[in-house]
Amino acid sequence: MVARVSPLLPVPRSGNILTSSRRTLKTRVIAALVVLASWSVVACGPEETSPGAMQSELAVNHGEVLLTYTQQIGERAEDSNGDTFTLSARFVRIRELGEQAERSPWNQDLSLVEVEPNECLDIPSSGEHVLAGSFDLLDAGELTLRQGDQETRIPDWSFPSVYGVVAGVAYGGDEALRIGFQPGEEYRLLGTGSEEISSIDVTIRAPAELTSVTVSGVDVSGGPVSLESAGGLDVRWEPGDDGNDVLVELAYAQFSTEERVICRSPDDGQLEVPAELAERLWETGVSEARLVIRRVQRQTFRTDGLDEGEAFFVVVLTVPLRIP
Repeated sequence: MVARVSPLLPVPRSGNILTSSRRTLKTRVIAALVVLASWSVVACGPEETSPGAMQSELAVNHGEVLLTYTQQIGERAEDSNGDTFTLSARFVRIRELGEQAERSPWNQDLSLVEVEPNECLDIPSSGEHVLAGSFDLLDAGELTLRQGDQETRIPDWSFPSVYGVVAGVAYGGDEALRIGFQPGEEYRLLGTGSEEISSIDVTIRAPAELTSVTVSGVDVSGGPVSLESAGGLDVRWEPGDDGNDVLVELAYAQFSTEERVICRSPDDGQLEVPAELAERLWETGVSEARLVIRRVQRQTFRTDGLDEGEAFFVVVLTVPLRIP
C-alpha cells in the first residue's frame, strides 16, 4: 500500500500543552509523517531487490531525537534575532516497506541525508513525497528535557491511523522549548517508558554557535549576501569540536519546486561548494537562494524496546543569497 501524506490532526495527550492553531497542527502532523516517509526511504538500500528481503531488513524499532537551535539572518542586520530552540522525537517500529520505496534523501533531517564526508550530493526536485509501507509510532511515555536547573516537558501527540499505515505517538515539533540554549552545556532527555519501550536516559552536549561565517569572503552578519560572480562558493566559519560534522546546503526555487545541493565537511572551518553545482544559480536565472549551514553533534543510545537510537544536536544558520 502507498499512502500519501494526509493533513489529519493529531490529538494532544497531555493537558499542559500550549494551544496551537489548526494550521500549526496540520504542519506538525505533515512534518511527522514526512519524517516517517524518510525513514522508509533511507532504510531501503540499493542492494535489496525483493519486497521480502526489504521487509526482513526493516523489522526494527528505531528512535531518533533531534534538538535544533536555529538563527536566521533577516533582511537587515537588526532583524537577525529570529533564534529558535526546538526538539522533536520519533520512536518507530517499521512493520513493512512497500515495493515503491526508493533511496532518495530529500528529507531535511540531518541524520537522513546520506552525504559522505568531504563530498556533495545533488538532490533533484522530488515532487510529491510518498509514504510507502506501514509503521507504528511507539509510545515512550512522558519525555522531559533537563539542562542544569532548567526542566521542560516535551509535548506529545497521539496520531489516528492514516489509512491503516501509521498510528501512535509523536513528540515535540516546531514549538519553542521552555528552556534556554546554552552552547557547550549538557542536555539530558528522560523518558518514563511504556509497555513498548523501557525508560530513556540520553545526554548530549550542545555544539557551539556558528560564528565568523563568511561566504566567498563576505561576512554574513550584515544580512543577505550578494554573489558578485559565478563560481564555487567558499564557506568559512570558526572551527568547532572534533567529531562534529558540518552540512552546507544550497537551495533555490525553480518552477515551483526546490533544488538542493548538500555538502558535508568536518568541523574544521572551511568548505567549498563546487563551481559546477553553484553556477546553476546563474544558469537558471534565479534572483534569490539560501545557504543553510548546520553544525551537528551526534550521540547514540539504547534501551529495551529499541534496536537503535540516535540523538542529534544541531545548530543552524540560514543565509539569504542574492544573485544579480
